[in-house]
Amino acid sequence: MPSSYAHYSLVATPHILGRFMMGRDISPLHAGMLVGIAILTTLNVARFLLNVGYLYRIGKAAQLLAVQGNGVPRDIPILIQQAMMVFEPTERYGLHDVQDWESLAPGSGWIKLTSGNTSWPFAVTIYHQLHCLNFMRYDLTQSKKGVKPTKDVLEHAGHCYNYVRMGIVCGSDITLEPRIVEEVGCNNPAPPALGVPHICRDWTQIREFVGENYHRNIDYLIRSTG
Repeated sequence: MPSSYAHYSLVATPHILGRFMMGRDISPLHAGMLVGIAILTTLNVARFLLNVGYLYRIGKAAQLLAVQGNGVPRDIPILIQQAMMVFEPTERYGLHDVQDWESLAPGSGWIKLTSGNTSWPFAVTIYHQLHCLNFMRYDLTQSKKGVKPTKDVLEHAGHCYNYVRMGIVCGSDITLEPRIVEEVGCNNPAPPALGVPHICRDWTQIREFVGENYHRNIDYLIRSTG
């Protein structure tokens, strides 16, 4: 393993240097310089070998994550380009804009993938997340109407809040948003920080692939997912 080589390098190099210096007329200054060079060289070699080991482990992990146990890819099997989205206000997607929210997913957001002679239905995470966000919107509007949620609704809402939370953390958008102070003198940042460009996956490509796959396999997906 690379880490073993790094350990050997750290242990062996001073020993080799000591044997080299034995019987030689070397001033303390030169000896110190040689020791320093040897230590720096050893540390650089160790760092290189540790990095090789790290990259090796990352490569193995990537291989494991590339496909699931059934041989089906973990991501939709197309190359997604980058796109830019500037976060801006919109008049759509209000709390009561049911049609807008339900139009976010092409079809039901499910697709069919096949490996060999076997096919499986898969939900695509972005549309599962949007479904959950829509359900959270629905739950909020019902609460505002004074409708008491059933046990199933509470469980579904709990799942969705946690699922969206994990999705945001997993995506970890680290775009910097400037602090905006309202002209009225408020010292708090204005929520939200709009007008900032974010680098994203091209959601139009994803929507096109999922929509085409869904409509091509609509009968199978309706039977499989209800």
